[in-house]
Amino acid sequence: MSARVIVSGLLSIVVFFVFTADVLAEAVRRVSVSYIVEVRDVPSDADRLRVWVPYPLEDEAQRILSMKITAPAPFSINYEPEWGNRMVY
Repeated sequence: MSARVIVSGLLSIVVFFVFTADVLAEAVRRVSVSYIVEVRDVPSDADRLRVWVPYPLEDEAQRILSMKITAPAPFSINYEPEWGNRMVY
């Protein structure tokens, strides 16, 4: 896959969160988040382009109800064990 194909594409992550708190266990807030990444100015002689995009945290205070990732290239969701972060690569 050429860098040009990747550059022209957008990585779009749509996340639906439900926020809750121990104090307000009955209160629920639903939020839709769109995260768009556009890569520009990739050198024409680039053989490979690597992009890491933050992936939302899910814990006792925040739950992901739905996730949709649209990308112009194959991707994977990776986990970084030291800090517990996830990312789309």
